[in-house]
Amino acid sequence: CLRIITTRPAATGRGAKDPARGLGHGDELPPVGQAEAACGLAILAREVCDEVEVFTFSNAVKTVPSRRRGFALRDAIVGSLPHGGTLLGEAVKAVDQAGTRLIVFTDEQSHDP
Repeated sequence: CLRIITTRPAATGRGAKDPARGLGHGDELPPVGQAEAACGLAILAREVCDEVEVFTFSNAVKTVPSRRRGFALRDAIVGSLPHGGTLLGEAVKAVDQAGTRLIVFTDEQSHDP
């Protein structure tokens, strides 16, 4: 279960670091790539939704094992198959089910209609 920790005191003073992020005050977060952002959303969905199935797609579609959570889910997504193409139309046809919500995270570079 994801929880927000509100009892931890804030880091204070010049050069204080937030141990959760390893950054000092005023430091910028490093940029997050598309794959990392999609993995983060899949991790969040797995934690807050009653039922979630995670699929990855490129030139094929693969189911990510449902037992994976957190960073193990991220590792399973990234390592599931070679990511080189985007056959979005084929992927949607393969996994879409009537009466269920389908959320797709993609870079919009589909190679099929």
